[in-house]
Amino acid sequence: MVVKDLISDKIPCLKTSDTGDKVLDWMEEFKVGHLPIVNEKQYLGLLSENDVLSAEGMDQPVGDYPLTLPVTLWIYDHQHVYDAIRLMALWNLSVLPVIDADNNYIGMVTREDLVLAMAKFFAAEEPGGIIILEIPHNSYNLSEIARIVESNDAKILSLYISSLPESLAYQVTLKLNISELTRTLGTFERFGYKVMMSFFDKAQLDDTTDRYNLLMRYLNT
Repeated sequence: MVVKDLISDKIPCLKTSDTGDKVLDWMEEFKVGHLPIVNEKQYLGLLSENDVLSAEGMDQPVGDYPLTLPVTLWIYDHQHVYDAIRLMALWNLSVLPVIDADNNYIGMVTREDLVLAMAKFFAAEEPGGIIILEIPHNSYNLSEIARIVESNDAKILSLYISSLPESLAYQVTLKLNISELTRTLGTFERFGYKVMMSFFDKAQLDDTTDRYNLLMRYLNT
C-alpha cells in the first residue's frame, strides 16, 4: 500500500491569508493539531497548534507565522505507508502533507488513516489466534517459523517484528488463521522457541474484536 491510497479530502488546507482564529476552529472541528499551508498547489509548511497559540494575535494571517516544524516535512504520494508511519511517529504528527512528483501539494494523510491501514496490515479484522515469540537475532528464521505454522494446518495472516529493548532478541508477533493454537504452541516449544504470550481462547478473541470495533467507531465519529 502506498501513500496515495490513503490521501484524505475531508480536511481542508490553509491559505496564507487565513487567521489564527480560523485555524483553531478547524483544528477543533477536525480533531487535529496540525494543518498544511498551501499557496494554490505550492506547499509552504505545516502549522502546529503551538505555533498558533504562540503567535502575537489570533487575527494575524498564518502566512506571517513562524513555523517550528521543518518546511521539508512532507511525503511523496508514491512512497510506502511505512514511511508515513515513521515520519508521523518521529514528529508526533496528526496529519502529514502529501506532494506529487512535481512537488505539488495533493492532500494529506491523517493519523486515523494510518490506524486503519495498520489494522489491514495486521489482519486485525480476521478471526484467528495470536502468538508472540522471543527469538535471538542470530536465530531468526522466517522460513522455519512458516514451516512450523503450516505443519499444523495453519497460515500466517500477518507478522510483525520489533527489537526488545536492552536485548539481542526480536519480539515476533504472528496472527494465524486458526483460533486453536495448542498444537502450534507445542511445536514451537519442541523446536526451542520461547513463547512470550498467546491469545487464542474465544473470550480473549471476542474482547480483542470488541476493542477493535470500538476503536473503529471512535475514529469514524
